[in-house]
Amino acid sequence: MTIFLTSTSTRRKALLQQIGFREQEDFLQADVPVNYDFHKDKQELSLAEVKQKVVEAARLKVTRADEARLLRIYHQLPQQTVIVGADTVVFFAGRVLDRPLLFNPSFATPDQLKQGKEEARRMLSALKGQVFHVVTGLVVAQGDNLQQERSCCVVTEAKMKEFSDNDIERYIQTGEPLDKAGGFGIQERGVILFEKIKGSYSNIVGLPLVAFVELLRDPLFAGRVHFRLHDADTVDNTPVTEGVPELRAVSVGDINYDLVYSKFPVGFFANLRPPGEHVQGQLYRGTGGTAAIFATRAREVGFKQCSVLGVIGGDALGKFIEQELHQKGIRTLLPADYNRLTGVTLVLRDQGEKDTLITLTDSHQALSEDDVNMARAEIEKAHVVFISGYCLSDPDRRNAALRVMELSQRAGGLVVLDVHVDMDKALDFQSFTAMAHNRVDVMVAEIATVFGWLNVEGRPEDDWAFVKEKIAPALQQQFSTVFLRTSSYSHEIIASPAGISGPHLLDYSQRRPEERLGYGDERTVQHLYEFMSPRLLLASKSPRRLELLRQIVADNKIEILVSKHQEERRPDEAPEARVKRLALEKAQRVLARRGEFSPSIEIVVGADTEIVVDGEAIGQPANDAEARQLLQRLSGRTHRALTGLALISATGEKAVIDCVCTHVKFKQLSSEEIDQYVMSGEPIGKAGAYGIQGKGALFIEEIAGSYSNVVGLPLERLSEILDREFGLPIWNIDRVSSWHFSHHGRRHHE
Repeated sequence: MTIFLTSTSTRRKALLQQIGFREQEDFLQADVPVNYDFHKDKQELSLAEVKQKVVEAARLKVTRADEARLLRIYHQLPQQTVIVGADTVVFFAGRVLDRPLLFNPSFATPDQLKQGKEEARRMLSALKGQVFHVVTGLVVAQGDNLQQERSCCVVTEAKMKEFSDNDIERYIQTGEPLDKAGGFGIQERGVILFEKIKGSYSNIVGLPLVAFVELLRDPLFAGRVHFRLHDADTVDNTPVTEGVPELRAVSVGDINYDLVYSKFPVGFFANLRPPGEHVQGQLYRGTGGTAAIFATRAREVGFKQCSVLGVIGGDALGKFIEQELHQKGIRTLLPADYNRLTGVTLVLRDQGEKDTLITLTDSHQALSEDDVNMARAEIEKAHVVFISGYCLSDPDRRNAALRVMELSQRAGGLVVLDVHVDMDKALDFQSFTAMAHNRVDVMVAEIATVFGWLNVEGRPEDDWAFVKEKIAPALQQQFSTVFLRTSSYSHEIIASPAGISGPHLLDYSQRRPEERLGYGDERTVQHLYEFMSPRLLLASKSPRRLELLRQIVADNKIEILVSKHQEERRPDEAPEARVKRLALEKAQRVLARRGEFSPSIEIVVGADTEIVVDGEAIGQPANDAEARQLLQRLSGRTHRALTGLALISATGEKAVIDCVCTHVKFKQLSSEEIDQYVMSGEPIGKAGAYGIQGKGALFIEEIAGSYSNVVGLPLERLSEILDREFGLPIWNIDRVSSWHFSHHGRRHHE
């Protein structure tokens, strides 16, 4: 008994799993591409014409799947299978809006990406402040007889906010709009662009669940589909864990045994004459190399789990390196290679103002794609992957480094590339950017190297007007964020989508020579840790609120501290007033525990949600009997979902309190549906005895307002308050495009 879905959409897959269907057991997915021309006969269409055409497009997918004999290929019995075609479009002003980029952005050339971004910009600009429709055509047919089918069309009305051109640009920079119809994804950060919706939320995501299940329940498909409404709740109700997210880093590059001598007098190398001089003094010995130094600095500033990916020889020095890294709490992702010697680096440094040094390296650093595959699990779990520029300059490590970048970005990690000195002499700028563009989020480089790449001659590195007006913007065409430093480490500039910060005076020249090793890496990890540290403190134990907040805010920017607030009910208090009061009290209770949360926190968020029928909040059921009563009361009626929202600045100087209301219309429920849903356990502990983000979605005919508000945290309003009232747009609390100097962090840079 199988549902064969002619789409590999991860969003449709998630919706099927939400209502209990199991992949492979209950449903299969296969890509059935169909190029359906909605405007073949005329330029402008009516909504009625679009509704007819999306059903035709869905039916064509079913036909193509049958012609390709996909059921046989996937070893399915046609007489036990239904084939499902679904086609979702955005309809506005007589036009069907397709995806800005009609294929996977990962395979796009720079020119294609540029065109895709321009198309997304055009679509979003047109939709700004406008009402439009999301239309889905559904066709379900018997696997052994396509003539035996049922079909329907679902329309959801939506309205966009009057968002700014800057919002459009920052959203496009996330890359999310490129493969989304209409240039937005409501189940991702695109939700903040919406003002409200009216109709089916899941329809906007791509599969209107209520209509879909009604088709599947048709007697025509009896015995072909197994429903699991009564199965145990698939939504995780486990209370969230308090505390700070643990940041993980993987560094890729050299792992050497270093010998460093830093006692040469000023000008020693410049004045050296034959036969040379005999020098005696203390020689530093220890683990070094770009990968090891970065990981060491990352551990020092606060990254909890740090790993290195690089070659360690199987000789005595390799054993020493493994032991020293282990003592520092750093994991080695590759076993010692007994076929290789450990690389040795000798660094001779004088004490001059310009820090003259000679580096002698005996390197054995080849890295293969098999090595990367061995480390894949750690790469994909890392918040930050740091890659030494030497890995791109070295042909024996280049492919492996590119593979690491690909794995990290697909997993949502931050890729940082550290450009080595004179890399412009090893790779020309075109070759370098061809490898790094769309694979690297943060580039770290010395200004002199960048000048060499861009053929800049006759200008000093500290020509700040030129660097800020010409160099930084040129680099930002390739990389979201750039750290630029002078060769003498006297100053630093950071260019990001949030603007250009600097030049900042550095303390390199004031340090003792033996304290200068790894200074650049130290600065980089300080920025990474600060920028990636929590900004929002969520005063809630709800896993649903945390999951919603993660939709618009990077996971590492969220810290949890449960309020443990006793929710007192006051006589004659209106539901709107109560949810606002409780949200504020939760936030205040957590704010009072100032020593228990990170100093980087800027905003404390409290929320309280209630379901209101006939002016009365109906609360959460404590047992199955109460759940049945509440569901019977909601059946066939429209109720209100209210969420009180309170945001308080970490200083306590400012508080904003609001209430958001969404109208929710239930379909008429049968006793059997109620009993099966109660058996799943999902209603217990949920306001109103249902979870719209779980199987409860099958009871919702339509909503008017905010979907996320019904779940427990109105993202549209939350994002407005953060931006308008606190000057903290969500783009500044994102993984990559949010390089934001908080008021806590500025003291480190100015």
